[in-house]
Amino acid sequence: EYAEVRQLKRNMVGTPDYVKVTCILMFSNGRSPKTISEDLGISPATIYRYIGQYQDSGLEELESLLTLNFRLVNSQTFSF
Repeated sequence: EYAEVRQLKRNMVGTPDYVKVTCILMFSNGRSPKTISEDLGISPATIYRYIGQYQDSGLEELESLLTLNFRLVNSQTFSF
C-alpha cells in the first residue's frame, strides 16, 4: 500500500491535497506528528486529522481525492 500512496503523491503534485498525502507518507516513514507539523508548517491538529482520516478510510479516500482534484483542475477555465 505504501507504494500506491507514493504513486498517488506523484499524481497529486500541484493539487490541494498534495500536502495531505505527503503528511501520510512522512508518518508512514516513522516521522512523529510533531516533527511533520514543524517540517510542513501545519498545525499538529491538522496532522492528526489527516492521519486519522487515512487510518479510517485508507487508500480509497486518497484515490477519491486524486479523482476530485483531477476534475477540479480540468474544469477550470482560464481567461487571458
